[in-house]
Amino acid sequence: MAPARLGCARTDGDAIAASAAFFVSRDSLRAQPPKNVTIRGFRIIVGPGGKDGIDVYGEDVRIADVQVEGSPFDGIYIGGRTT
Repeated sequence: MAPARLGCARTDGDAIAASAAFFVSRDSLRAQPPKNVTIRGFRIIVGPGGKDGIDVYGEDVRIADVQVEGSPFDGIYIGGRTT
């Protein structure tokens, strides 16, 4: 089983499996998506297992000077919606 997302759980209390090493998203259906986020100066190494390096579900997210290495499914995935 994949490591759990920090601070995230289903309504039944079970942890939500991580789909990326770095995940930017809202924390509930009613919350607004994160805005004005900057991710800068990271080296992310993704082990085997089909995870992404960074998943982004937000508005005005800037990514600079980031290296995604290893075997990610996608280095950076930008999606429309989550949670």
